[in-house]
Amino acid sequence: MAYFGHPMMMGHPMMMGHPMMMGHPMMMGHPVMGGHVMMVGGHPMMMGGGGGAHLVIDLGDVDDRSSSSTQHLGTRTLYHATNASAAQSILSDGFRCGSSGCIGGGIYFADSPSAARHKSRNGSDVVLECRVDCGRAVVVSGGARGSYSQGSLRGMGADSVYLPNGAKGGNASAEYVVFSSDRVRSVSHA
Repeated sequence: MAYFGHPMMMGHPMMMGHPMMMGHPMMMGHPVMGGHVMMVGGHPMMMGGGGGAHLVIDLGDVDDRSSSSTQHLGTRTLYHATNASAAQSILSDGFRCGSSGCIGGGIYFADSPSAARHKSRNGSDVVLECRVDCGRAVVVSGGARGSYSQGSLRGMGADSVYLPNGAKGGNASAEYVVFSSDRVRSVSHA
């Protein structure tokens, strides 16, 4: 929790990561009432009122997943299991991002053919071997949480999501998720 505002009032608590709390006039003061507009983390924020000194801390880009780190993973050989019909479509037309998944509608991969089969939600008749450019990945340890997209990753300076303990956490095998088919460089039968 960060505190802002007039020093005599001990500031206002601001809940980090919640879009309705960022710069809401009723929460942080309004310019008409003596408040000040400040840019914090690239967002306009109304800061207290009533005169006196104000504490302003630039928190950078605040995100509810800010505890996640990033790691450069580069291009890797990964595996994707699916049913025969979907595999044929992927081989002829390429991947398409799914509409849902444990962290959003992406394309999910595993480190090995057996792990891909175990994790597949759409059948596991066929395992595809893929060269995937994971680039810089957001590392989400301890299981899936949050929802990501290509746009949200771009805003975090990342290209993919890496779940070292899989979606369930614990000792589960790793999962890799990209949100653009352009990141899949080649596909063949495993």
